[in-house]
This record gives sequence, structure tokens and C-alpha cells, in this order.
Amino acid sequence: MNVRARPRATLSRTKAVATAFFALSPLVFVSPAAALSPVPGSPFATGATPSAVAFSQAGQRLAVANQADDSVSLYAVDPTSGALGAVAGSPFAAGGAPSSVAFSGDGSRLAVADLADDTVRVFAVTSQGLVPLSGSPFATGAQPYSVAFSPDGTLLAVADQGDDDVSLFAVAGGAVSPVPGSPFATGRVPYSVAFSPGGTLLAVANQGDDDVAVFSASGTGLAAVPGSPFPTGDEPYSVAFRPDGRQLATADYAGNTVSVFSVTGASVTRAAGSPLAVGEGPVSVAFNADSSLLATANFGGVSTSVFSVVGAAPVPVTGSPFANASAPIAIAFGPPGQLGLLATAFGDGGVSLDAFPQTALPPVDLAGTQTGGAPGATRPPPVTVSRLAFTPARFVVGATPTALSARAPKKKTKPKTSRGGTTISYTLSGAGTVGIAISRKVAGLKLKGKGCVIRSPKTQKALLVASAKSLKKLSPAARRKKQAALLKAATCAALKGIGTLIRAGSAGPHTLPFSGRLGKYALAPGSYVAVASTGPASPPAATSTAAFTVLTAKKRTGSSA
Repeated sequence: MNVRARPRATLSRTKAVATAFFALSPLVFVSPAAALSPVPGSPFATGATPSAVAFSQAGQRLAVANQADDSVSLYAVDPTSGALGAVAGSPFAAGGAPSSVAFSGDGSRLAVADLADDTVRVFAVTSQGLVPLSGSPFATGAQPYSVAFSPDGTLLAVADQGDDDVSLFAVAGGAVSPVPGSPFATGRVPYSVAFSPGGTLLAVANQGDDDVAVFSASGTGLAAVPGSPFPTGDEPYSVAFRPDGRQLATADYAGNTVSVFSVTGASVTRAAGSPLAVGEGPVSVAFNADSSLLATANFGGVSTSVFSVVGAAPVPVTGSPFANASAPIAIAFGPPGQLGLLATAFGDGGVSLDAFPQTALPPVDLAGTQTGGAPGATRPPPVTVSRLAFTPARFVVGATPTALSARAPKKKTKPKTSRGGTTISYTLSGAGTVGIAISRKVAGLKLKGKGCVIRSPKTQKALLVASAKSLKKLSPAARRKKQAALLKAATCAALKGIGTLIRAGSAGPHTLPFSGRLGKYALAPGSYVAVASTGPASPPAATSTAAFTVLTAKKRTGSSA
């Protein structure tokens, strides 16, 4: 838990307050030879709107960021079954809209990005639970969305999506202080950060620039490696290094792909076959502990894609993508040589838990813990969205950024649209998460077998090549005239994806003030189509569509049709 007038597409992984009690898709093990199968006791309860999950290095603890509850759930992992038990005192208060969690390498520290407070909180992980370090929380840039410790725990990086930079902190014992020069500029709307296994590199997924920036990282700051940033698929939402350090990958939300890069020292190159097609709307990516598997959580496709990465190029495992019961928000593999677990958090419900028994986990004190979830727990009916509308449907862009990822206000207020902007309204059939995908109407061409595609030199050439045989015998002048007629006849209105707003909420009507900006980037004047979706539903009519127009500043807003 997206999101960066930008020249290219913009995505916002915004989540608002949900009143429902959500669950953690507890633990799932995926092997190339087997499909997913639940661990006994799954699903395990979490707070509302879980947005991130993380294992400690030893695998004894699992943390979950509960964005709508301003809390972090902490669990002990059973060394035999992999089942979760909530640590006494859990959930623990964690500031405003926690969006990301990360353990230090030795498991003694837990960092939490507070999206709504522009801070990062650092806790000591003790037998009594989570204890804030002296001075915590620590100020970051605007809207911190992702957090990561270097493997040795001496550096802490935070992706500040609202300021297009990364805050870097030095950690020594119980002291946390900004590294000289911090924050460091990166690309637009940095959504995710990850350190390499050796701690010498830091990767940043820049959702607004469709690339991943890679830096040499140390206590003296960040320095871009040669060739950085590196192009990815559309709107990279998450980034992860392979545990052996040989690859890094990004989950490309709008591209429905995962981009994979080979890493040798400070050299980064695109891997063979990359980018790889995955399910719709991948929002999280992770490698397993022995560097044999790569997985993505596909929010839009309500599925998990899994690849074998032991060969020269990633290969989908049999059965991938695997269907989920509800939309996955985040995934994290367990540590090496353990039970082989994959934790998956779902935005509107539970998940299953699979385990492939390997070496038992180190002993862990489960005293003071309580079992979460229950075998055979039933899932709520699928949530649908309806009555999507923009009021007014014609408006100029306002000056105030639309929060990319934030909670809904506790008190309903009348949106102000007199200075630009509009109000988005929709209705949810139950507590859940909705994605509002925004696309702009652009010139298109009808191509056989592909429908209406965006017009470009490449698609124009494809159309004319398909008709080349029938034009071959014509004179040059007649051929040009015929080609112009073919292009005119094939003209259509295509849709170009711009970005997605993601919100969670309770059953009933909802309103969302929308300035016409995704973050601080304004939509260009033109015609747009928005599609709200909650994922698969039964019946499958889970989407609702509405059109709107962004006017130039000289024109007055009009009423919706």
C-alpha cells in the first residue's frame, strides 16, 4: 500500500480508513511442484487495512502494518507448523497510517513508515513486544511509503513519495540520526526501497518515472551507479533484491509485468526475457530465501504469480498465477532453511497459509501469545462497487495535491470545488478496497485482433503493412490516397492508463475530494474515463465506470451531465 501533471502515467496507492476487521493472508509456501495449500489456523486476524508484512531474519517474528488502525501487529511464528500467535500487547500503536515495516538484520529493531505523520518510528523488539527508541519518531520527507534496513542494521532508508526523495539514517545502538546530505533526490514518486544483501546498494522504485534508481549506499550518503535509473514496466510499485544478490525485480502495477535485472557488483542490466507478464495490477514483489523463486502479489488480478529463477531466465511455475480469495496487498517470504513460508496481506479479507516442512525454526518463546484465526474460517462475500460519479464532471485542476496514500477523514466534510477539482463518489457493498483506474482518451487505430490501440508511428506502420498487398499495384499517388483513407477509417478513441487511486472503506456510500492531481502532478486538459473495481465478484459485475473532462484554466466548470 501506488501515484506519481506528470508526463506519463500516474498511480496512487492510497488507502483510506476501513472500519472492517481485516486479516493477514498468513503464511503461504509456494514450490515449483505444488500449488498453494493453507497452513492450519489460517487466516490470522490483523488490524484494519494491512498494507505491509515482514519477517525477522531468524523467522521467529512476523510484523504487519495496519494502515487504518495506526498500529502494528506482531506475531510469534510456531517453529513446527508455521502458525502465528499474536505477541502479548499486540497490536502496538504506530503513528499515522503505517504503510511499511522492516526488521533489522538481527531482528532487534523494527522500523515503521508513518505515511500520515511524515515520520519513521523505530522500535526495539523485546520479550515485552515493541518499545520505542529514544527520539522516535524521526522526521522524514512527505508521505513516507516504504522503509528498509541495510543487512547490518547500520542504515535505514525511507522512500518519501510526496517529496521525490529518500531519507537516509545512520543507526548506532539506540541512536538514529540523519546521514549528512539526507534526504537524497531520486525519481518521481518513489514507492519502494530495498538494500542489496551486502548492503552496498540501495534500489528505489520510482513509480512516476517508470524506472528503478540504484545507488551505492554508505554512511556518507548515496551515489547513483553507472546507467541509473533503469527503465522498468509502467508504474513500478515495489522493488526487491534476490537474497544471493544476483538480481533485483520490480512489480510494475500499470504494466502488469515484473521487471528483472541482473546485478554484478555495481553493474545492473536487464535480465533475459524481462519484463515478464504477471497477473493484473502487481503491487508487491519478493524472492524466496534460497533465491529459487520470485513471486508477485497481483492486486487487480486477485492472484499470485510465481516464477522459478534458478535458470538463465525466469520461468513461470506450473499453475501460475494462483488465484486468491481476495486482492493481495503485500507479500514476504520467510527466512532461509526454515519452513519456506510466504506471508500475504489482503486488503479486504484473509488468505491461506501453506508450508513445506524443512529445517525447524530456532526455538522461540511463545509465552504470552495467543492463537490467531481459526481452522475453516469462512470468508465474507465478494465486495462490489457501484454508482461511480464525478461531481462536477467537467472541472479545472485545483491547486491542492490529492493524497496519494492516506486515510479517509474521520468526519465527513463537504468538499470544496469552487477553486477547481471535483468530488468522486461511489458505493461499496461491504467493507473492502476499491481501485479507481483513470485513463485518458487519446487518438487510436483499430488493428485486426487487437481492437483499438493508441496511435503511434509503430501502430500506423502495422496497419499499413497489413494492407500492403492490396496497395502494391497502385500508383504512388493512388497508394498515398488509399493509405490516408485506411488510416481515417481505422481511427478510434483509445484509452491510455494514467494512474489508479486505491481506497479502503466500509459498506455504504463514499466521497473522495479529487483536485485533478495525482499527488502533486496535474492531469492535462482532456477527456478521461475512470473504472472502479474491487476485483472478481459474483455476479462478475464488480466494476463501475464514469467519464469526466479536465478543462483549461480559462474555462469555467460545468455541471455533470
